Amino acid sequence: MKKVIFFFLFSISCFAQVHNFYVKNNSLVWENVIITNQDNIPEFIAHHPRLSIASSNHSYKGKGTEIRHTCEGCSSYMDNELSFDFEIKLREGKYSIIVYNLIYTVMSQENHRKIIIADSIMLKKGGIRNDLNKDLTCLDIYFNRIFSMTGIYKNKL
Repeated sequence: MKKVIFFFLFSISCFAQVHNFYVKNNSLVWENVIITNQDNIPEFIAHHPRLSIASSNHSYKGKGTEIRHTCEGCSSYMDNELSFDFEIKLREGKYSIIVYNLIYTVMSQENHRKIIIADSIMLKKGGIRNDLNKDLTCLDIYFNRIFSMTGIYKNKL
């Protein structure tokens, strides 16, 4: 019985920590694979007013600029504008999205723009900080929402 309870609690704690972020070359990266039968994914994404996209064969690269996202209970820097780079790779019946170079633009009281690279906030000793799960969950939901046309996700993990 103790083994069953331990397994159950371990499974719940592991499930609660799952998100699509990982560290690659000392940088924070978000990645997801979305299963869909749609074939106009780049056109759909290009309709977002803050996303720009360019094509190259079956791979598309783009930028998200000055995007605002808010979630309750997150760190204060999450209230600032976010910019990032992304790459989309199309495959039959699915596409993968990789988001990297996350940068926050903070306005000072003197109206000066200050750039904060998300890696400097979210990473510690080569790994993702454990105390930022709400922030990462907020970003995970946001990226899934702006980059998907379906509700079916297959996490990279």
